[in-house]
Amino acid sequence: RVAICEQMSEPDGRTLVDREVIRVVTPGTWLPEDASLNASLAAGLPGKETWAAAFLAPSSPHVRVALAGPDEILGLITGEAPRELLVPASSCPPALRGGSWSVLELQKSEFSPTSGQSRLAARWGLRDLAPFGLPENDPRIGAAAAAVSYMEETSFSKISHLQGIVCLTSESYLHL
Repeated sequence: RVAICEQMSEPDGRTLVDREVIRVVTPGTWLPEDASLNASLAAGLPGKETWAAAFLAPSSPHVRVALAGPDEILGLITGEAPRELLVPASSCPPALRGGSWSVLELQKSEFSPTSGQSRLAARWGLRDLAPFGLPENDPRIGAAAAAVSYMEETSFSKISHLQGIVCLTSESYLHL
């Protein structure tokens, strides 16, 4: 992690200059100058039989979410090759720890579908997330909310370019 600071006062030659952190750059939230480099993050929410995942790149206008079995979600995460993977504290399965990404454990409350729905719906001026194909208490909402909150927290902004959520379905991919 790198904190970017800016000078907030003019130097007077006698006192220290005030500085303020304006952004925290992490492997999954920086925007590379070289377009061939990938900067993205994923949020994984393991469940008993199905896992939820959300994928967000700093330059993308959409959060992409999926709900599937552990093997399929692991395949999606591996295929997306995020730079960072966000998971609830103390619940990261070993299968998610061995990738090319760094794993960051967040508080379990960050992945709450209930509070996530209210935060995300308010962001787009909606009553709920049904227009995006997400019913109440869907675990994909928790994963999406964690990814969006993390991106906002590290950029110190509301990431206003984000337009919505896209649901990834198993039928959207060719399985080999």
